[in-house]
Amino acid sequence: MKKLYSIELLRVYFLIFIIIIHSATQNAFIPIFGNNILHSMGARVDIFMLICGFFLMNSYNNKDMSLKERIVYRIKRILPALLSYKILAFFILHNNKYLLSDLFILNKNIGIDIHSLSHVIWYIDVMFYVYLFYLTLLYITNKISFTFITSIISIISMVILFSHDNVNMHMQMANSFLDGGVLRCFAFMGMGILLYMIPKCKIKLNNMGKYMFTMFEFVLLAIAFAYPAMHRYVNKEMVLNYVLWMAIFIYCMRQEYGYLSKFLNKQSWIKNISKYCYEIYVFQVFAIMLGEKIMSVNSYPYMTTVVILVIAFIFGKSFKDYIYPNIKNITRLFITK
Repeated sequence: MKKLYSIELLRVYFLIFIIIIHSATQNAFIPIFGNNILHSMGARVDIFMLICGFFLMNSYNNKDMSLKERIVYRIKRILPALLSYKILAFFILHNNKYLLSDLFILNKNIGIDIHSLSHVIWYIDVMFYVYLFYLTLLYITNKISFTFITSIISIISMVILFSHDNVNMHMQMANSFLDGGVLRCFAFMGMGILLYMIPKCKIKLNNMGKYMFTMFEFVLLAIAFAYPAMHRYVNKEMVLNYVLWMAIFIYCMRQEYGYLSKFLNKQSWIKNISKYCYEIYVFQVFAIMLGEKIMSVNSYPYMTTVVILVIAFIFGKSFKDYIYPNIKNITRLFITK
């Protein structure tokens, strides 16, 4: 299985950036990047969806598992952290009379008019169901049918997204099924799936060609970091352009035409961080709350940012390495009995 650590690094970058932005927007501090970055935060969610679709296909092609095994694996991967967060949020953040429905991820994030405990991690709810949809479709259809159906779903979702004036491209706004979250996930996760299915182009490059392509890879990397900062507000054109640029970046990193992609894909240390990305993202709200209590936000905004990131990493790593195995052991004990 070919390691794509460069794409994992992209995911780590977006994770760090989103936590910083959530800290700033929720608490009105951390003046690091200015208003442009804060207002463009929504675009990074779509990149997560794109990467998720890409890795869905990468996993499918490199791991021989049945549909049932993959669904069970996905449930075990997503639900323990997500449900643990929602239970803690129920007691710590506020009361929610719809806790039971929210635990089954039946809330406004997927178009059902029920209040949600998810807050800044709203899109996890949406991606859980859309991922299972595409995964099931992948197993029950052949390659041509799957490609065609995925293309149609992705295109129709994008057409509705970019033609509907009321669709919220920035934050959670799921007042109906045709509003924001679900369509974004169908559109961009489908796009990630199709991106992976593009055949590899075997091109022989001389040293000059490799250097030129390396410069292009650096340009794409710069776009990944800087493009949202060029826009004062998120709009549909900005989101689409950014996603397309990142799709080109992901494709180039996979092809390894330049020296940058080859170098990044050999950096195995990236996996040591990226494997905790999901848990870190889920528990970021509590990291932000604790960071505020430890530090003086007004006096030390930059140090507070660092503290929040460190706490978020500790929370994510602790859950995945220590709490999650115990949950599995307890579950196995009840099932055995």
